[in-house]
Amino acid sequence: EGALIELDFALNTKPTQRLIRHYFKDLSQTLAAIDRYKSFADTDSPEFMQAEGRISAQLDKARKIIAKVEREANALIVANGHADVPLKHTGTIQYRVPIIAAAAREFMEALKAADTALSQIDKCQLLGLLDYKTKNLQDQTMRKAIRSVAAVSREVRVRLLTHFKGARTNQGAEADAGLKDLAASEAKALLEQGRDDQDLLGAISAESAVQRIAADLGVTLSDRVGEAPSLEVRPAEEGDLLAVNA
Repeated sequence: EGALIELDFALNTKPTQRLIRHYFKDLSQTLAAIDRYKSFADTDSPEFMQAEGRISAQLDKARKIIAKVEREANALIVANGHADVPLKHTGTIQYRVPIIAAAAREFMEALKAADTALSQIDKCQLLGLLDYKTKNLQDQTMRKAIRSVAAVSREVRVRLLTHFKGARTNQGAEADAGLKDLAASEAKALLEQGRDDQDLLGAISAESAVQRIAADLGVTLSDRVGEAPSLEVRPAEEGDLLAVNA
């Protein structure tokens, strides 16, 4: 429910294509969940106030790491007189991305920046300016930075679920029931995401908390949640426009 915008992104490298497939939907849903929590009276609690800040700080850290890798690769290319050498990609994929939270767009921009940086270190390696081991280390550094944003966002979501599961408001039984419904919905979503993609799972303690809360609320994996808007993907074709299929 609610509004969304759709933005088009082209990713050229396999690592960033894997990252968007594994992490974007979960991160996007986490950010939307934080927005839903804002409708409740106790959203001025420390748990809530710190949630968005932690994700934002981790995203900033990832962007700085990515920018450093790209700067160093560009400097190496220019210093060796190869700035005008073109790099072509054979596996480009275009994505029409549904944005349901502002920070999700920032995550996509970071992912696009990582894609550009990865292309530059690919170019360095092909030109003989980087050995494969060094290229792989830089690749891993950026992928770890992106994954860390997704890991922090899931941890934040579990912490908020834990907090709101036990929360009570001063708005009466109706508000309390709504709070419990939200906790049940969040537990469902986290269980489903963990089942569908094991790469999303975080710390054992956090995942155990989800299991305990789900059991307490009577939520099981057989209870399916509504699907969030999904990415539309296909190989890029020169001069071709991406069709909309939200």
